[in-house]
Amino acid sequence: MKFTVSILCYKALHLARGCIRSVLDYSPADTYLILTDNGSPHDVGVFFDQVAAEHPGRVTVIHNPKNEGFIEPNRRALALTDSEFFVMLNDDTQVPPGWLEAMEKPFREFPKAALAGLSGGCQMLTNDFHGRQGGNFEYLEGSCLMCKTEIVKREGLFAPYLEFAYGEDSDLSLRLRKLGYTLHKVDLPLRHQRAATSAHIPNINQIQAKNHAVLRKKWNHYLRIRKFDFPILIRRWAARGDVVLVTAILERLARENPLSPILIETAFPETFAGNPHVSRAATKIDRNHEMRVINLDMSYESKIRTHICAAYAAAAELSIDKFVTRLYPNELHKKYADSLLKKGDWCAIHAGPTTWPGKNWPKERWNDVIAHVKKEHDMKVVLVGHSDLTPIISDRDLRGLTDTLQLAAVLARCQLFIGLDSFPLHVAQAMGTPSLGLFGCTLPEYIMTDGSPKAFVQGDPRIAESGARHFTAAQVSIPTTGESMLSIKPEYVTANVDTLLEGATVK
Repeated sequence: MKFTVSILCYKALHLARGCIRSVLDYSPADTYLILTDNGSPHDVGVFFDQVAAEHPGRVTVIHNPKNEGFIEPNRRALALTDSEFFVMLNDDTQVPPGWLEAMEKPFREFPKAALAGLSGGCQMLTNDFHGRQGGNFEYLEGSCLMCKTEIVKREGLFAPYLEFAYGEDSDLSLRLRKLGYTLHKVDLPLRHQRAATSAHIPNINQIQAKNHAVLRKKWNHYLRIRKFDFPILIRRWAARGDVVLVTAILERLARENPLSPILIETAFPETFAGNPHVSRAATKIDRNHEMRVINLDMSYESKIRTHICAAYAAAAELSIDKFVTRLYPNELHKKYADSLLKKGDWCAIHAGPTTWPGKNWPKERWNDVIAHVKKEHDMKVVLVGHSDLTPIISDRDLRGLTDTLQLAAVLARCQLFIGLDSFPLHVAQAMGTPSLGLFGCTLPEYIMTDGSPKAFVQGDPRIAESGARHFTAAQVSIPTTGESMLSIKPEYVTANVDTLLEGATVK
């Protein structure tokens, strides 16, 4: 079937009879009907079953025990179809001959077409989210709405933040426009007894008010500027490792806002060099009235027991299940890394120190781990991180000698990274390098990302400062002695090295 038409009925059987009759009379043979008895009196369900019996193979009937509104029944109907086009039609309408062919036409002419609906209906939104006829063409109302099935299945028909009915058609239109799809009006002499269906629903005004309140908040920026090609500015000033973690939300942000250039304001703009989702990164970016600003400073610091990237995603109003960071060293960076790390397998070590005593580990313990890596796994060792004169066993000491993307290229060349909870750990994971982190006052479940094989060793949880960073909000640092890190013995680390190199993910 090319077309699937979804019609719901609650109580208006006299209207539904005329609607369904017109669809059956004036639709091509490759049209399928899904009729939903939406908790209506007995006679509606009986009539729908009669229609299905009279037209075998063309009609499915769904009987709902209660009125579920417009949103959920149409979601359910969409899930049942694989036709090219999905059409939602109010039971208070009657269609003319050739109606589906006319609504299909824009999809053949415009490659980004997602929705087609009727001219003359509501198409403009007021600031309180009520629809109005005339004015700017912003949305298509849902009384007779054709969707490209593959698009609305991929992008979602009606959003989960809406209930029952009202606002779902305007929200769908805005979401698809935001993604770069187009909407199209079609002139049809269709009869529509406006509001004849909703008049039967108690509390409909309260339902409308609730949905509109949600939508005013969600589309606040759009309602202010009435366009979708506005620039998006992300600010994360410091610290360097936290800036790397911003890359975990950029792909999704760009996918959901393909018309918007993404700008980054940070102390470390080089982090975003070569990133395909970023138009510009700089230490200072001028604002304008159209710009959407996402301020990530203190976004996770102000929360407890929250992954840094989850806090970033929440601030950007994104839903992300896995957090994968990415850095993009160029060919010169890669050649530089290759010139430094010759043949053989390499293990990168970041032994610190960091500015937090609660993250540091004694030098002699690092030497024990390095000796194990060299002896048991025949790996060469390269030291990375800030410049430091502490003598540690290595084959190459690059401490203080690499910028962000040079370090990224070096770590991409390595088969293993072992280090403290600090900037180089984030870089290693962004490059997909198997990474083992040592954690004392922080917890790996709120720090490590999903872009590389990973393992971790955590300080003794019985020590008060273990994980303490995540139990106090609105602090950029906490006083620690390093007692938690001292509880980590070299053999704990080497056991995890062995397991990680065998291909397991240790937790």
